Amino acid sequence: MDKRIHILITCAAIAACGVDNNHEKFGSVDVTATAPTIEKGFTTGDGWAVKFDRFVVSMSAISISASDNQVVTATAAPQLFDAVAAAPTGLLSSTVRFARQWDTFTFQIAPAIASEDTPITLASSVKDADRDLMTKGGLSIYLEGKASKGAVTKTMKWGFTTDTTFTDCEGELGGRMVKGVVIVPDGGDVVDLAFRGDVLFSDNLAAPGVVTRFDAFAAADADTNGEITLDELAATTLEAARTIGAPYNTAGNKDVADLGGFTSALTRQILASYRAKGTCTATVTPAAAP
Repeated sequence: MDKRIHILITCAAIAACGVDNNHEKFGSVDVTATAPTIEKGFTTGDGWAVKFDRFVVSMSAISISASDNQVVTATAAPQLFDAVAAAPTGLLSSTVRFARQWDTFTFQIAPAIASEDTPITLASSVKDADRDLMTKGGLSIYLEGKASKGAVTKTMKWGFTTDTTFTDCEGELGGRMVKGVVIVPDGGDVVDLAFRGDVLFSDNLAAPGVVTRFDAFAAADADTNGEITLDELAATTLEAARTIGAPYNTAGNKDVADLGGFTSALTRQILASYRAKGTCTATVTPAAAP
C-alpha cells in the first residue's frame, strides 16, 4: 500500500472563519496520481515505440486553500513516487474540518532535498537508492526507458532539475468546471493528477503533446553506442534537430537553443490534466530569497 500524507486541515484563525465551532462539518479529500502514457508506453508520430522503466517524480508540496480570506491549507511533506507503477498512486489524504469549496489548489514538482526536519516520504514503488539518487543530483524528475523502431533500440537515463509550481487548478466536476476541491459534509472529494511522458518528445513548446517525434533524439546519439545522454541532447542544436522536418518551435523562449534545453522545458508540461479535462498553470518556481 502506498504511504500517504495524512494532514488535518485547520483554519488559520477560527474567529476569522465565521464558522460556529459547535456545528462543524467534516469531510475528506484525497489526491492521487495516474500516468497512462508513462505506465503503458506510447508510439511517437514518427514510429518509435517508447517504454519507460522508471519515471520518478519529486512532489515537494501540495496545498489546498481558499481565496476568500477563510484560508485553510494542507501541505504535504516532500515525497517521491514512480509514475510507472500501477496507478493510482496516493499522494495526499486529509480530513477537512470545514466542509465547503476550497478553490485554490497548488502543487510543486521540485528538486529533491534531504532534510532531517522534513524527511522525504517514499511511495511503495520507490526505494532508498532512488531517494539517494534524487537528492544527490538535486533532481525533480528521473527517468529510464527505451525507444525502438524496427531493429534499432535507443536507451535513456535522464535526470532533470527543473522547479515548477502548478497553480489555478480547475477541473470538471458534476458536468462543470470547478476550481480547487469541493468537500461536502460527511463526504469527500477525490482529485486525480494525470501525468504524461509523451510530452517530453513534443516538437512544439506552444502545443506540447500534439505531435511527438523521436528521430532527432536517435540522431543525437553521436557515439552510436545506443544510449542517448543529456549531454548529447545539449550538443544537438535545434537547427540540427529541425533537419528531420520537425519545427521544434520554442514559443519565443530565447533561452532554449538545443534539444536538451527543449526537453528540459517540456518537463514543465508533464501534467496532462487536473481531474477530467482540467488544467493548471505551470510556472517556474521563483527563487527563494537569500
